[in-house]
Amino acid sequence: TRSGQRSKQPVCSSSNKTEAGRASGCADRSLRVSPMPVYGLIKFLSTEEHADLLLSGRLLLRRLSTFKALEDAGDGRSDPYEAVSEWRQPKDIELTISAPGLPSIVLGHTDLAAPVAISMNRHEALHLFCCYAVHSGGFGDLSKKETLDEADAAELKKRLAIDPVCATMGSWAVAIRPQPFFDAITAAISARGWGADGRVVEYYDENEFSGSFSSERAPFMKRDRFSFQREFRVCVTACPHEGDELVLDVGDMSQFAWKLPTETVISTLSIEFKNGGNADRTP
Repeated sequence: TRSGQRSKQPVCSSSNKTEAGRASGCADRSLRVSPMPVYGLIKFLSTEEHADLLLSGRLLLRRLSTFKALEDAGDGRSDPYEAVSEWRQPKDIELTISAPGLPSIVLGHTDLAAPVAISMNRHEALHLFCCYAVHSGGFGDLSKKETLDEADAAELKKRLAIDPVCATMGSWAVAIRPQPFFDAITAAISARGWGADGRVVEYYDENEFSGSFSSERAPFMKRDRFSFQREFRVCVTACPHEGDELVLDVGDMSQFAWKLPTETVISTLSIEFKNGGNADRTP
């Protein structure tokens, strides 16, 4: 930032800090999926051709560094603060700048206009497959609940509704049954000897949160401005591929995935509650 000017964007830096036995923040072999119940996955795509490729089992993964470098097109894909390991509010920061032969300069919270973000270089090379996740959030595993009162049911419907902003992410969508997909991608990753983690992304309040994330957790943490995405992502590591784009063939998905226009998905997703054999079906 030029002298006398105050940046409104968080300060972002990176580090080459390493851990023994870890080339990145994700699992070493096969695919590990987080325990949060996921009832459906939706991949938004820009063209019907891309939807057909996904149905054929060709998954396009891109490096995390690519999403950090994208210009903001208003579709939620660009995020320069992907996978930060430290996010510190100005009140928790004191910076000391020193150089040989010169007096030190100390910057306190009144000198900082935005949080300080620190990220690890090792996360840059992770290849990501990202999609929308239909999950119950704080309700836990719905299959284990015997009853659900009206207030909980209303709140659950609200949580499961797809934000219309998702329409900006592509005019076509592929709806995917989670377990067969997890099985297919696990087999493909294991066969190649790679490693991966699959988790629901968590979101933090960028104006209030001040703290750190572990190396494994950092790639699955995003600022709450992106919470409308309700993202599930697979992070692939232990992969020798050097380029940005990686195509992973998991085999034909047409038995457990379906393509349809994005607007149709957003308007027709429904939730069904059983009550004495009568279904309450709500758009």
